[in-house]
Amino acid sequence: MLIREAETDLLTILADAGVASGPITPGDVGTIGEVFRGFATIPADAARTCR
Repeated sequence: MLIREAETDLLTILADAGVASGPITPGDVGTIGEVFRGFATIPADAARTCR
Protein backbone atom coordinates (compact mmCIF):
# COMPACT_ATOMS: atom_id res chain seq x y z
CA MET A 1 0.00 0.00 0.00
CA LEU A 2 1.25 3.43 -0.83
CA ILE A 3 1.69 5.98 1.92
CA ARG A 4 -0.90 8.30 0.34
CA GLU A 5 -3.44 5.47 0.28
CA ALA A 6 -2.73 4.67 3.92
CA GLU A 7 -3.12 8.34 4.82
CA THR A 8 -6.51 8.49 3.14
CA ASP A 9 -7.65 5.33 4.92
CA LEU A 10 -6.39 6.55 8.28
CA LEU A 11 -8.13 9.92 7.89
CA THR A 12 -11.35 8.08 7.06
CA ILE A 13 -11.03 5.87 10.13
CA LEU A 14 -10.30 8.91 12.31
CA ALA A 15 -13.33 10.74 10.91
CA ASP A 16 -15.51 7.68 11.56
CA ALA A 17 -14.24 7.75 15.17
CA GLY A 18 -15.31 11.40 15.49
CA VAL A 19 -11.90 13.04 15.13
CA ALA A 20 -12.06 16.01 12.75
CA SER A 21 -9.18 17.10 10.59
CA GLY A 22 -7.53 20.16 12.07
CA PRO A 23 -6.40 21.15 15.54
CA ILE A 24 -6.42 18.29 18.04
CA THR A 25 -8.52 18.75 21.16
CA PRO A 26 -7.63 17.16 24.49
CA GLY A 27 -10.64 14.88 24.07
CA ASP A 28 -9.26 13.58 20.76
CA VAL A 29 -5.99 12.30 22.21
CA GLY A 30 -7.31 9.00 23.58
CA THR A 31 -9.40 8.33 20.48
CA ILE A 32 -6.44 9.02 18.19
CA GLY A 33 -4.30 6.62 20.21
CA GLU A 34 -6.94 3.89 19.95
CA VAL A 35 -7.34 4.43 16.20
CA PHE A 36 -3.58 4.29 15.60
CA ARG A 37 -3.24 1.10 17.66
CA GLY A 38 -6.02 -0.52 15.63
CA PHE A 39 -4.71 0.78 12.31
CA ALA A 40 -1.22 -0.55 13.08
CA THR A 41 -2.59 -4.08 13.35
CA ILE A 42 -4.25 -4.06 9.90
CA PRO A 43 -2.12 -5.85 7.29
CA ALA A 44 -1.09 -3.45 4.53
CA ASP A 45 -2.96 -5.47 1.91
CA ALA A 46 -6.19 -5.31 3.90
CA ALA A 47 -6.13 -1.68 4.99
CA ARG A 48 -7.95 -0.50 1.86
CA THR A 49 -10.96 -2.66 2.76
CA CYS A 50 -11.52 -0.97 6.13
CA ARG A 51 -13.32 2.06 4.71
